[in-house]
Amino acid sequence: MRITHVITRLIIGGAQENTLSSVLGLRQRPGFDVQLISGPSTGPEGSLESLDPQLTIVPALVRPVAPYRDALALRQLTQIFRNSRPAIGISATFASAGAATCGRGR
Repeated sequence: MRITHVITRLIIGGAQENTLSSVLGLRQRPGFDVQLISGPSTGPEGSLESLDPQLTIVPALVRPVAPYRDALALRQLTQIFRNSRPAIGISATFASAGAATCGRGR
């Protein structure tokens, strides 16, 4: 089963650590193909990016609301979802990630 997790930033923090733990745990189980997508993870909190060598970075997926970048992120996420065709899409944070997971269609 293909599963895609989308999170705005993979910084050191509770939701991010939980998402990363879920992704890495599911990858250990047979029959699961799990992808993690994040925006850039810069900031004083530190980054968890190095813990997932399969991580996909979408540069336009950023935390502050920015209509142009949000539209670009939505387009990029939609393309990723069309190519990978996950059975389940999980959005951990932010509306632009949620829009891609809810509006991906089949």
